Amino acid sequence: MNEQELTKKLTAPFEAKDVEWRIQQTTQDKSRGLAVAFITSRAIQRRLDETVGPFHWKTEFSPWHQFGNGSQLCALSIYDEERKEWVAKTDGAENSDIEPVKGGLSDSFKRAAVQWGVGRYLYSMGALWVDVEQRGKNCYITESGRKTLDARYAQMLQGKAGTASSPAPQKTASLVTQRAAAPATLPPTKPGAICPTCKQPLPNDAVAQAQENLRQKLREVTSRGQGLRSQLNDLTALEKQARETFEQFHQQDVEKNATLLARLQGQRAKMEQELRDYEKELADLNSQIQDRTASLTYGNLDDEEMQRLSALHAEEQEAEEELAALEKVSARPAPDLNARDREVDKLIRQKKLLMSAAVNYLAVRNELSFASLSMPQVKISLYDLVKTTGELKSAFRFQYNGRDYRRLSHSEKLRAGLEVSQLMKRLTGRHYPVFIDDVESITGLPKLPDQILLARVVPNAPLSIVTPGQTAPAPLKKAS
Repeated sequence: MNEQELTKKLTAPFEAKDVEWRIQQTTQDKSRGLAVAFITSRAIQRRLDETVGPFHWKTEFSPWHQFGNGSQLCALSIYDEERKEWVAKTDGAENSDIEPVKGGLSDSFKRAAVQWGVGRYLYSMGALWVDVEQRGKNCYITESGRKTLDARYAQMLQGKAGTASSPAPQKTASLVTQRAAAPATLPPTKPGAICPTCKQPLPNDAVAQAQENLRQKLREVTSRGQGLRSQLNDLTALEKQARETFEQFHQQDVEKNATLLARLQGQRAKMEQELRDYEKELADLNSQIQDRTASLTYGNLDDEEMQRLSALHAEEQEAEEELAALEKVSARPAPDLNARDREVDKLIRQKKLLMSAAVNYLAVRNELSFASLSMPQVKISLYDLVKTTGELKSAFRFQYNGRDYRRLSHSEKLRAGLEVSQLMKRLTGRHYPVFIDDVESITGLPKLPDQILLARVVPNAPLSIVTPGQTAPAPLKKAS
Protein backbone atom coordinates (compact mmCIF):
# COMPACT_ATOMS: atom_id res chain seq x y z
CA MET A 1 0.00 0.00 0.00
CA ASN A 2 1.53 3.31 -1.07
CA GLU A 3 1.23 6.61 0.77
CA GLN A 4 -1.64 7.89 -1.37
CA GLU A 5 -3.77 4.80 -0.80
CA LEU A 6 -2.96 4.86 2.93
CA THR A 7 -3.85 8.55 3.21
CA LYS A 8 -7.09 8.02 1.28
CA LYS A 9 -8.18 5.21 3.62
CA LEU A 10 -7.19 7.07 6.77
CA THR A 11 -8.95 10.31 5.79
CA ALA A 12 -12.14 8.65 4.50
CA PRO A 13 -15.36 9.93 6.19
CA PHE A 14 -16.95 7.85 8.95
CA GLU A 15 -20.49 6.58 9.09
CA ALA A 16 -22.99 8.58 11.11
CA LYS A 17 -23.06 5.93 13.86
CA ASP A 18 -19.34 6.58 14.54
CA VAL A 19 -19.85 10.34 14.92
CA GLU A 20 -20.60 11.78 18.36
CA TRP A 21 -21.72 15.33 19.20
CA ARG A 22 -20.62 17.44 22.13
CA ILE A 23 -22.37 20.59 23.41
CA GLN A 24 -19.87 23.40 23.75
CA GLN A 25 -22.22 26.19 24.91
CA THR A 26 -25.93 26.89 25.32
CA THR A 27 -28.36 29.76 25.29
CA GLN A 28 -29.41 31.36 28.54
CA ASP A 29 -32.69 29.43 28.66
CA LYS A 30 -30.82 26.14 28.00
CA SER A 31 -33.12 25.34 25.06
CA ARG A 32 -30.55 25.41 22.31
CA GLY A 33 -26.88 24.47 22.19
CA LEU A 34 -23.88 24.71 19.92
CA ALA A 35 -22.89 21.14 18.93
CA VAL A 36 -19.53 20.02 17.49
CA ALA A 37 -18.81 16.60 15.99
CA PHE A 38 -16.04 14.19 16.98
CA ILE A 39 -15.03 10.60 16.26
CA THR A 40 -15.00 8.01 19.06
CA SER A 41 -11.75 6.31 20.08
CA ARG A 42 -13.12 2.88 19.19
CA ALA A 43 -13.96 4.06 15.65
CA ILE A 44 -10.39 5.38 15.25
CA GLN A 45 -8.95 2.11 16.52
CA ARG A 46 -11.14 0.15 14.11
CA ARG A 47 -10.05 2.43 11.24
CA LEU A 48 -6.37 1.81 12.06
CA ASP A 49 -6.90 -1.95 12.35
CA GLU A 50 -8.69 -2.08 9.00
CA THR A 51 -6.18 0.20 7.25
CA VAL A 52 -2.69 -0.85 8.45
CA GLY A 53 -3.46 -3.90 10.60
CA PRO A 54 -3.50 -4.28 14.39
CA PHE A 55 0.23 -5.08 14.53
CA HIS A 56 1.36 -2.10 12.48
CA TRP A 57 0.28 0.79 14.70
CA LYS A 58 0.97 1.66 18.33
CA THR A 59 0.58 4.48 20.86
CA GLU A 60 2.98 5.84 23.46
CA PHE A 61 1.70 8.18 26.19
CA SER A 62 3.78 10.56 28.31
CA PRO A 63 3.00 13.45 30.72
CA TRP A 64 2.85 16.91 29.18
CA HIS A 65 2.48 19.76 31.68
CA GLN A 66 1.07 19.69 35.23
CA PHE A 67 -0.97 22.90 35.26
CA GLY A 68 -4.62 22.49 36.21
CA ASN A 69 -5.62 18.83 36.12
CA GLY A 70 -2.52 17.89 34.15
CA SER A 71 -2.24 16.76 30.54
CA GLN A 72 -1.15 13.88 28.35
CA LEU A 73 0.86 13.51 25.14
CA CYS A 74 0.08 10.72 22.68
CA ALA A 75 2.51 9.56 19.98
CA LEU A 76 0.62 7.54 17.34
CA SER A 77 3.06 5.48 15.27
CA ILE A 78 2.40 3.59 12.00
CA TYR A 79 4.91 1.13 10.59
CA ASP A 80 6.20 2.01 7.11
CA GLU A 81 6.72 -1.22 5.20
CA GLU A 82 8.82 0.43 2.49
CA ARG A 83 11.21 2.21 4.86
CA LYS A 84 11.11 -0.54 7.49
CA GLU A 85 10.66 1.96 10.31
CA TRP A 86 8.03 3.44 12.63
CA VAL A 87 6.69 6.90 11.81
CA ALA A 88 5.16 8.77 14.77
CA LYS A 89 2.98 11.88 15.04
CA THR A 90 2.26 13.47 18.40
CA ASP A 91 -0.44 15.68 19.91
CA GLY A 92 -1.68 16.36 23.42
CA ALA A 93 -4.73 17.26 25.47
CA GLU A 94 -5.54 18.39 29.00
CA ASN A 95 -7.12 15.93 31.40
CA SER A 96 -10.91 16.07 31.47
CA ASP A 97 -13.10 17.00 34.44
CA ILE A 98 -14.64 13.51 34.64
CA GLU A 99 -12.15 10.65 34.92
CA PRO A 100 -9.32 13.12 34.27
CA VAL A 101 -6.49 10.80 33.23
CA LYS A 102 -8.68 8.50 31.13
CA GLY A 103 -10.29 11.49 29.40
CA GLY A 104 -6.89 13.09 28.78
CA LEU A 105 -5.53 9.87 27.24
CA SER A 106 -8.59 9.49 25.01
CA ASP A 107 -8.56 13.12 23.81
CA SER A 108 -4.80 13.08 23.13
CA PHE A 109 -5.26 9.86 21.12
CA LYS A 110 -8.02 11.48 19.03
CA ARG A 111 -5.89 14.56 18.37
CA ALA A 112 -2.89 12.42 17.42
CA ALA A 113 -5.16 10.56 14.97
CA VAL A 114 -6.15 13.90 13.43
CA GLN A 115 -2.43 14.44 12.73
CA TRP A 116 -2.72 11.40 10.44
CA GLY A 117 -5.89 12.88 8.83
CA VAL A 118 -8.37 10.63 10.68
CA GLY A 119 -11.58 12.67 11.13
CA ARG A 120 -9.90 15.92 10.09
CA TYR A 121 -12.76 16.72 7.68
CA LEU A 122 -15.07 17.36 10.64
CA TYR A 123 -13.31 20.69 11.27
CA SER A 124 -14.80 21.99 8.00
CA MET A 125 -18.30 21.22 9.23
CA GLY A 126 -18.18 23.76 12.00
CA ALA A 127 -20.62 23.98 14.92
CA LEU A 128 -24.42 23.71 14.62
CA TRP A 129 -27.17 25.12 16.82
CA VAL A 130 -29.67 22.41 17.83
CA ASP A 131 -32.44 21.87 20.37
CA VAL A 132 -31.23 20.62 23.74
CA GLU A 133 -32.85 19.73 27.05
CA GLN A 134 -31.47 20.19 30.52
CA ARG A 135 -31.22 17.20 32.82
CA GLY A 136 -29.64 18.08 36.11
CA LYS A 137 -26.60 20.25 35.56
CA ASN A 138 -25.96 19.07 32.01
CA CYS A 139 -27.67 19.65 28.68
CA TYR A 140 -28.31 16.88 26.19
CA ILE A 141 -29.25 16.95 22.52
CA THR A 142 -32.93 16.16 21.95
CA GLU A 143 -34.09 13.49 19.54
CA SER A 144 -35.12 16.10 17.00
CA GLY A 145 -31.77 17.81 17.41
CA ARG A 146 -30.00 14.51 16.80
CA LYS A 147 -32.02 13.96 13.61
CA THR A 148 -31.08 17.44 12.46
CA LEU A 149 -27.41 16.79 13.11
CA ASP A 150 -27.53 13.42 11.33
CA ALA A 151 -29.26 15.06 8.35
CA ARG A 152 -26.69 17.83 8.18
CA TYR A 153 -23.89 15.27 8.46
CA ALA A 154 -25.41 13.26 5.61
CA GLN A 155 -25.75 16.41 3.53
CA MET A 156 -22.12 17.26 4.17
CA LEU A 157 -21.05 13.78 3.04
CA GLN A 158 -23.09 14.24 -0.13
CA GLY A 159 -21.51 17.63 -0.74
CA LYS A 160 -24.91 19.40 -0.59
CA ALA A 161 -24.33 21.38 2.57
CA GLY A 162 -21.71 23.89 3.53
CA THR A 163 -21.31 25.61 6.81
CA ALA A 164 -24.35 26.05 9.05
CA SER A 165 -26.62 28.97 8.03
CA SER A 166 -30.28 29.87 8.56
CA PRO A 167 -32.77 30.46 5.63
CA ALA A 168 -34.73 32.92 7.73
CA PRO A 169 -33.17 36.09 6.21
CA GLN A 170 -33.94 34.94 2.64
CA LYS A 171 -37.52 33.99 3.53
CA THR A 172 -38.01 37.32 5.34
CA ALA A 173 -36.76 39.29 2.33
CA SER A 174 -39.14 37.36 0.03
CA LEU A 175 -42.15 38.07 2.26
CA VAL A 176 -41.22 41.76 2.51
CA THR A 177 -41.20 41.90 -1.28
CA GLN A 178 -44.61 40.22 -1.42
CA ARG A 179 -46.04 42.58 1.18
CA ALA A 180 -44.71 45.61 -0.68
CA ALA A 181 -46.32 44.42 -3.92
CA ALA A 182 -49.69 43.56 -2.32
CA PRO A 183 -51.06 47.15 -1.88
CA ALA A 184 -50.44 47.85 -5.55
CA THR A 185 -53.03 45.17 -6.38
CA LEU A 186 -55.86 46.73 -4.31
CA PRO A 187 -56.79 49.78 -6.47
CA PRO A 188 -57.59 47.70 -9.60
CA THR A 189 -60.05 45.52 -7.63
CA LYS A 190 -63.22 47.17 -9.09
CA PRO A 191 -65.88 45.99 -11.51
CA GLY A 192 -64.35 45.09 -14.86
CA ALA A 193 -60.80 45.01 -13.52
CA ILE A 194 -58.60 41.96 -14.20
CA CYS A 195 -58.41 39.60 -11.21
CA PRO A 196 -54.76 39.13 -10.18
CA THR A 197 -55.45 35.51 -9.36
CA CYS A 198 -57.61 34.14 -12.24
CA LYS A 199 -56.74 36.85 -14.79
CA GLN A 200 -60.47 37.31 -15.63
CA PRO A 201 -62.62 40.51 -15.49
CA LEU A 202 -64.18 40.97 -12.06
CA PRO A 203 -67.98 41.04 -11.91
CA ASN A 204 -69.65 43.56 -9.62
CA ASP A 205 -70.57 41.01 -7.01
CA ALA A 206 -67.00 39.63 -6.82
CA VAL A 207 -65.12 42.87 -6.26
CA ALA A 208 -65.70 42.92 -2.51
CA GLN A 209 -64.72 39.29 -2.18
CA ALA A 210 -61.57 39.87 -4.22
CA GLN A 211 -60.61 42.82 -2.08
CA GLU A 212 -61.22 40.78 1.08
CA ASN A 213 -59.08 37.97 -0.32
CA LEU A 214 -56.27 40.37 -1.03
CA ARG A 215 -56.54 41.89 2.43
CA GLN A 216 -56.48 38.39 3.94
CA LYS A 217 -53.43 37.51 1.91
CA LEU A 218 -51.76 40.74 3.02
CA ARG A 219 -52.53 39.93 6.65
CA GLU A 220 -51.10 36.42 6.18
CA VAL A 221 -47.95 37.76 4.57
CA THR A 222 -47.63 40.37 7.29
CA SER A 223 -48.15 37.75 10.01
CA ARG A 224 -45.63 35.39 8.46
CA GLY A 225 -43.16 38.23 8.00
CA GLN A 226 -43.57 39.29 11.60
CA GLY A 227 -42.97 35.70 12.71
CA LEU A 228 -39.89 35.40 10.53
CA ARG A 229 -38.70 38.80 11.66
CA SER A 230 -39.11 37.67 15.26
CA GLN A 231 -37.21 34.49 14.43
CA LEU A 232 -34.53 36.55 12.69
CA ASN A 233 -34.29 38.82 15.70
CA ASP A 234 -33.91 35.76 17.93
CA LEU A 235 -31.25 34.32 15.65
CA THR A 236 -29.51 37.69 15.50
CA ALA A 237 -29.58 37.94 19.27
CA LEU A 238 -28.42 34.34 19.57
CA GLU A 239 -25.63 35.01 17.08
CA LYS A 240 -24.65 38.11 19.01
CA GLN A 241 -24.71 36.16 22.24
CA ALA A 242 -22.66 33.39 20.62
CA ARG A 243 -20.18 35.96 19.34
CA GLU A 244 -19.99 37.60 22.76
CA THR A 245 -19.58 34.19 24.38
CA PHE A 246 -16.92 33.30 21.85
CA GLU A 247 -15.14 36.59 22.48
CA GLN A 248 -15.44 36.01 26.21
CA PHE A 249 -14.06 32.49 25.94
CA HIS A 250 -11.42 33.68 23.52
CA GLN A 251 -10.42 36.45 25.90
CA GLN A 252 -10.36 34.00 28.79
CA ASP A 253 -8.24 31.63 26.73
CA VAL A 254 -5.94 34.50 25.78
CA GLU A 255 -5.64 35.58 29.41
CA LYS A 256 -5.17 32.00 30.54
CA ASN A 257 -2.53 31.39 27.90
CA ALA A 258 -0.88 34.71 28.73
CA THR A 259 -0.82 33.78 32.42
CA LEU A 260 0.52 30.35 31.55
CA LEU A 261 3.09 31.87 29.22
CA ALA A 262 4.18 34.35 31.89
CA ARG A 263 4.43 31.52 34.41
CA LEU A 264 6.43 29.41 32.00
CA GLN A 265 8.67 32.34 31.15
CA GLY A 266 9.20 32.97 34.85
CA GLN A 267 10.01 29.32 35.39
CA ARG A 268 12.31 29.39 32.39
CA ALA A 269 14.12 32.45 33.73
CA LYS A 270 14.39 30.79 37.12
CA MET A 271 15.69 27.58 35.59
CA GLU A 272 18.16 29.53 33.45
CA GLN A 273 19.39 31.34 36.55
CA GLU A 274 19.62 28.02 38.41
CA LEU A 275 21.51 26.61 35.42
CA ARG A 276 23.94 29.53 35.49
CA ASP A 277 24.38 29.11 39.24
CA TYR A 278 24.89 25.38 38.75
CA GLU A 279 27.45 25.95 36.01
CA LYS A 280 29.29 28.44 38.22
CA GLU A 281 29.16 26.03 41.15
CA LEU A 282 30.32 23.22 38.87
CA ALA A 283 33.24 25.34 37.67
CA ASP A 284 34.17 26.12 41.30
CA LEU A 285 33.97 22.41 42.17
CA ASN A 286 36.13 21.50 39.19
CA SER A 287 38.67 24.09 40.29
CA GLN A 288 38.62 22.73 43.84
CA ILE A 289 38.97 19.19 42.51
CA GLN A 290 41.98 20.23 40.45
CA ASP A 291 43.51 21.96 43.47
CA ARG A 292 42.84 18.95 45.71
CA THR A 293 44.19 16.60 43.06
CA ALA A 294 47.34 18.67 42.70
CA SER A 295 47.66 18.88 46.48
CA LEU A 296 47.22 15.12 46.88
CA THR A 297 49.58 14.44 44.00
CA TYR A 298 52.38 16.91 44.75
CA GLY A 299 51.72 18.15 48.29
CA ASN A 300 54.23 20.77 49.49
CA LEU A 301 57.13 19.60 47.34
CA ASP A 302 60.08 21.80 46.44
CA ASP A 303 61.71 21.93 43.00
CA GLU A 304 64.10 19.07 43.69
CA GLU A 305 61.30 16.89 45.03
CA MET A 306 59.14 17.80 42.05
CA GLN A 307 61.92 16.71 39.70
CA ARG A 308 62.28 13.51 41.65
CA LEU A 309 58.51 12.97 41.46
CA SER A 310 58.57 13.57 37.70
CA ALA A 311 61.36 11.02 37.38
CA LEU A 312 59.34 8.57 39.44
CA HIS A 313 56.33 9.18 37.19
CA ALA A 314 58.53 8.45 34.18
CA GLU A 315 59.76 5.26 35.84
CA GLU A 316 56.18 4.37 36.66
CA GLN A 317 55.21 4.85 33.02
CA GLU A 318 58.12 2.67 31.91
CA ALA A 319 57.08 0.04 34.45
CA GLU A 320 53.52 0.18 33.14
CA GLU A 321 54.82 -0.26 29.61
CA GLU A 322 56.91 -3.22 30.71
CA LEU A 323 53.88 -4.63 32.53
CA ALA A 324 51.80 -4.20 29.39
CA ALA A 325 54.49 -5.99 27.40
CA LEU A 326 54.59 -8.79 29.97
CA GLU A 327 50.82 -9.06 29.91
CA LYS A 328 51.00 -9.25 26.14
CA VAL A 329 53.56 -12.01 26.41
CA SER A 330 51.50 -13.78 29.08
CA ALA A 331 48.54 -13.64 26.76
CA ARG A 332 50.34 -15.88 24.32
CA PRO A 333 49.49 -19.62 24.34
CA ALA A 334 51.18 -21.31 27.31
CA PRO A 335 53.95 -23.82 26.47
CA ASP A 336 53.89 -27.43 27.56
CA LEU A 337 54.62 -26.93 31.25
CA ASN A 338 54.71 -30.65 32.01
CA ALA A 339 57.55 -31.22 29.57
CA ARG A 340 59.36 -28.18 30.91
CA ASP A 341 58.80 -29.41 34.48
CA ARG A 342 60.33 -32.75 33.56
CA GLU A 343 63.37 -31.02 32.04
CA VAL A 344 63.71 -28.80 35.11
CA ASP A 345 63.44 -31.83 37.43
CA LYS A 346 66.16 -33.57 35.40
CA LEU A 347 68.41 -30.50 35.63
CA ILE A 348 67.73 -30.25 39.36
CA ARG A 349 68.73 -33.89 39.87
CA GLN A 350 71.90 -33.34 37.87
CA LYS A 351 72.70 -30.20 39.84
CA LYS A 352 72.06 -32.02 43.11
CA LEU A 353 74.43 -34.80 42.10
CA LEU A 354 77.07 -32.24 41.18
CA MET A 355 76.51 -30.35 44.40
CA SER A 356 76.67 -33.54 46.44
CA ALA A 357 79.93 -34.48 44.74
CA ALA A 358 81.27 -30.97 45.32
CA VAL A 359 80.27 -31.09 48.98
CA ASN A 360 81.96 -34.44 49.44
CA TYR A 361 85.06 -33.12 47.67
CA LEU A 362 85.15 -30.04 49.87
CA ALA A 363 84.66 -32.13 52.98
CA VAL A 364 87.55 -34.44 52.07
CA ARG A 365 89.71 -31.49 51.06
CA ASN A 366 89.05 -29.75 54.34
CA GLU A 367 89.72 -32.92 56.22
CA LEU A 368 93.04 -33.35 54.44
CA SER A 369 93.87 -29.66 54.76
CA PHE A 370 93.35 -29.58 58.51
CA ALA A 371 94.70 -33.07 59.26
CA SER A 372 97.96 -31.56 60.47
CA LEU A 373 95.99 -29.31 62.79
CA SER A 374 94.30 -32.14 64.64
CA MET A 375 94.55 -32.27 68.44
CA PRO A 376 93.55 -35.04 70.84
CA GLN A 377 90.67 -33.33 72.58
CA VAL A 378 90.48 -29.85 71.03
CA LYS A 379 88.68 -29.21 67.76
CA ILE A 380 88.89 -25.81 66.06
CA SER A 381 86.62 -24.95 63.07
CA LEU A 382 87.24 -21.86 60.96
CA TYR A 383 84.47 -22.47 58.32
CA ASP A 384 80.93 -23.84 58.11
CA LEU A 385 79.93 -25.88 55.09
CA VAL A 386 76.47 -25.08 53.61
CA LYS A 387 75.26 -28.46 52.43
CA THR A 388 72.60 -27.09 50.06
CA THR A 389 75.05 -24.93 48.09
CA GLY A 390 78.51 -26.27 49.06
CA GLU A 391 79.52 -22.76 50.14
CA LEU A 392 82.08 -22.22 52.95
CA LYS A 393 81.19 -19.50 55.40
CA SER A 394 83.67 -18.00 57.86
CA ALA A 395 83.00 -19.23 61.39
CA PHE A 396 85.25 -19.82 64.46
CA ARG A 397 84.32 -22.71 66.72
CA PHE A 398 86.51 -23.96 69.64
CA GLN A 399 85.44 -27.20 71.28
CA TYR A 400 87.01 -29.45 73.91
CA ASN A 401 85.68 -32.97 74.18
CA GLY A 402 82.75 -31.84 72.00
CA ARG A 403 81.84 -28.96 74.32
CA ASP A 404 81.94 -25.26 73.43
CA TYR A 405 84.77 -23.28 74.99
CA ARG A 406 82.34 -20.93 76.75
CA ARG A 407 80.89 -23.86 78.68
CA LEU A 408 84.24 -25.34 79.86
CA SER A 409 85.43 -25.32 83.45
CA HIS A 410 88.65 -23.58 84.47
CA SER A 411 90.55 -26.86 84.54
CA GLU A 412 89.21 -27.85 81.11
CA LYS A 413 90.19 -24.51 79.66
CA LEU A 414 93.78 -24.98 80.98
CA ARG A 415 94.07 -28.46 79.47
CA ALA A 416 92.64 -27.16 76.17
CA GLY A 417 95.24 -24.37 76.22
CA LEU A 418 98.01 -26.92 76.68
CA GLU A 419 96.87 -28.80 73.58
CA VAL A 420 96.83 -25.55 71.57
CA SER A 421 100.36 -24.70 72.76
CA GLN A 422 101.57 -28.13 71.64
CA LEU A 423 99.95 -27.50 68.24
CA MET A 424 101.75 -24.17 67.90
CA LYS A 425 105.08 -25.83 68.71
CA ARG A 426 104.43 -28.50 66.10
CA LEU A 427 103.47 -25.93 63.44
CA THR A 428 106.39 -23.56 64.14
CA GLY A 429 108.95 -26.24 64.86
CA ARG A 430 110.10 -24.43 68.00
CA HIS A 431 110.26 -25.81 71.49
CA TYR A 432 109.90 -23.47 74.40
CA PRO A 433 108.86 -23.89 78.03
CA VAL A 434 105.22 -23.79 78.95
CA PHE A 435 104.12 -21.83 81.99
CA ILE A 436 101.01 -23.11 83.71
CA ASP A 437 99.46 -20.90 86.39
CA ASP A 438 96.95 -22.01 89.01
CA VAL A 439 98.04 -25.59 88.54
CA GLU A 440 96.19 -26.64 91.68
CA SER A 441 92.95 -26.18 89.69
CA ILE A 442 93.98 -28.80 87.15
CA THR A 443 93.05 -32.39 87.68
CA GLY A 444 94.78 -35.01 85.63
CA LEU A 445 97.62 -32.91 84.26
CA PRO A 446 98.69 -34.38 80.91
CA LYS A 447 102.27 -35.42 80.36
CA LEU A 448 104.09 -32.99 78.13
CA PRO A 449 107.42 -33.62 76.32
CA ASP A 450 108.73 -30.08 76.84
CA GLN A 451 109.86 -28.09 79.82
CA ILE A 452 106.97 -27.00 82.01
CA LEU A 453 106.80 -24.30 84.60
CA LEU A 454 104.06 -24.92 87.10
CA ALA A 455 102.76 -22.24 89.45
CA ARG A 456 100.83 -23.48 92.44
CA VAL A 457 99.38 -21.69 95.43
CA VAL A 458 100.19 -23.36 98.77
CA PRO A 459 98.42 -21.77 101.73
CA ASN A 460 100.69 -20.49 104.56
CA ALA A 461 103.84 -21.45 102.66
CA PRO A 462 106.63 -19.15 101.47
CA LEU A 463 107.40 -18.72 97.80
CA SER A 464 109.66 -21.52 96.62
CA ILE A 465 110.90 -23.18 93.44
CA VAL A 466 110.91 -26.97 93.16
CA THR A 467 112.43 -28.96 90.31
CA PRO A 468 111.52 -32.52 89.38
CA GLY A 469 113.13 -34.98 91.86
CA GLN A 470 113.65 -32.30 94.52
CA THR A 471 111.94 -33.02 97.83
CA ALA A 472 112.49 -29.70 99.60
CA PRO A 473 112.08 -26.36 98.07
CA ALA A 474 115.27 -24.44 97.34
CA PRO A 475 115.76 -21.38 99.49
CA LEU A 476 115.28 -18.13 97.82
CA LYS A 477 117.97 -15.53 97.69
CA LYS A 478 117.34 -12.22 99.09
CA ALA A 479 117.49 -9.34 96.79
CA SER A 480 120.65 -7.28 97.16
